[in-house]
Amino acid sequence: MLITKAHLLVLQELANGEAAGHAVRTLAEDEPQEHIYRELELQGLLLLEVPRAYRLTDAGREALGILEAMRKAAGQGPYTAHPHPLPLQFEELKNDWRFLGSDILAALHAAQQKKGRVGPLKAHVLSARGLTESIHDTLEKPASSRLNRYGEAWLDFATRYRPRLEITGDLANFMRRMHHLCDY
Repeated sequence: MLITKAHLLVLQELANGEAAGHAVRTLAEDEPQEHIYRELELQGLLLLEVPRAYRLTDAGREALGILEAMRKAAGQGPYTAHPHPLPLQFEELKNDWRFLGSDILAALHAAQQKKGRVGPLKAHVLSARGLTESIHDTLEKPASSRLNRYGEAWLDFATRYRPRLEITGDLANFMRRMHHLCDY
């Protein structure tokens, strides 16, 4: 699963359209962002309707709900100890910013294997996205991190919603070999 700034902007646009009474977004023939809509469709966050209209799926609404809860919690409690990755407007994010990707999901799964504790190598990556909280144990000198409720929510979300197309290492290697076989 991959969620970037461009994905967030499209999801937010469709959610705003739904709120205004427009359930679908019809793309023009020359839509420059059509690939973004297609990526979100393959991830199950959007649904393509004939002829070229997209609508949010339940998964898309759930992803936006988690993000909105994270933004609302930014000014409350212990969550403010982390630099919040989600400003009030998604447009404020850097263009190449990725919220969720295979590296983040791997870090979330690794933390899950350790009962929520985040290792020192991935603590910065996850905390920069607001997915961890610091825990202070009197027996341990340095403070450690664990997944917060948002980290657990994204892990649960990614476990339940899988993209329709995943390029695994084996598939990528197979595709490379096929390319070489076609050269002969």
